[in-house]
Amino acid sequence: MNGIAVTPKRWLGSRRAGGTFRVKVGARPSGLYFARLRGSDGRVGFAPFVVRPTALGEHDVAVVLPTLTWQAYNLRNEDGDGTGDSWYADWSRRTIRLGRPYLNRGVPSGFRRYDLTFLRWLAQHGPAADVLSQSDLEAAPGPRALERAYDLIVFPGHHEYVTKRE
Repeated sequence: MNGIAVTPKRWLGSRRAGGTFRVKVGARPSGLYFARLRGSDGRVGFAPFVVRPTALGEHDVAVVLPTLTWQAYNLRNEDGDGTGDSWYADWSRRTIRLGRPYLNRGVPSGFRRYDLTFLRWLAQHGPAADVLSQSDLEAAPGPRALERAYDLIVFPGHHEYVTKRE
């Protein structure tokens, strides 16, 4: 992973029960970010997260990242049964937990192939945009609110799994 550090390094302490940390992100421009995590044994991993705009329509353009597809292809085996917790590993599986960490050091499967080139172009040459996860789009008041807020909504990458709202 190559990127630009947006904050200085800081110590988060020891892992809490359940393996979670709460980290205050603070005021950041809307976008996709990766927290870089380093374990005491030297292993490095990443935790992607989307910072959504404070209000819809801060920019004329919205970019909706394929976060549901990222999780559909996440073969992480959290229940320990030896099979990835995705219908791609077990076609009888009907549900998945959307907050699971990703394999591959925390980077969503296909991210480099489907998403990175567009996001790099957007950061370097594109218009300023509100970045949304698919859950953010679902939480919007409705299609008319999105129509009023944006001149253009872009669905980059590999949006294989979409919601009714999309």
